[in-house]
Amino acid sequence: MPCCYWKKAYLCTPMETMDSYKVDLKSMTEGAVSHRSWVLEDAFFSAVGGAEIKQGNVNADVCIVSHQNDCWDVEMTLAGTVKVECDRCLGLMDQEIQASESLRVKLGDEANDDGEVVTLAANSGELDLAWYLYEAAALAIPIRHVHPDGACDEGVIRHLRDEDRDGATDPRWAALTKLKVES
Repeated sequence: MPCCYWKKAYLCTPMETMDSYKVDLKSMTEGAVSHRSWVLEDAFFSAVGGAEIKQGNVNADVCIVSHQNDCWDVEMTLAGTVKVECDRCLGLMDQEIQASESLRVKLGDEANDDGEVVTLAANSGELDLAWYLYEAAALAIPIRHVHPDGACDEGVIRHLRDEDRDGATDPRWAALTKLKVES
């Protein structure tokens, strides 16, 4: 059961994509609960500009709980599919992801993110969730991601098999064999 009592879905055009992920925390009253939902699609991943994910379709739900002393808890839940390169054939593949991340946010003299607590400048009070959502999605990608058996690019697999059978060293690497040190 989600921690929030109401839900507001945010759909936005590519021009306003990044602004829609900003939340004015100072406008929340103590004890207030805010719930936001987004569908993170190709335009989002492109706008964020991260290296891991360029395309995807991920549902993101965020619950923000306001506490006393200018402190907030942010719970993010993501589920969906991102496109990543297959480790075997380098072709794009769909990778299912699920993530649940938490942030503790407070106001301070200057902005800081030490990994445990995000400190926002007291004069701002605006939290930009875009990078935190991207980061949660990227961290949910398994270390090894390969197509199911038989789904890899057959041309690449055939080339790798042929190279292994030849046993010949690529001439670009042949000079390195001279650098071997005998022990």
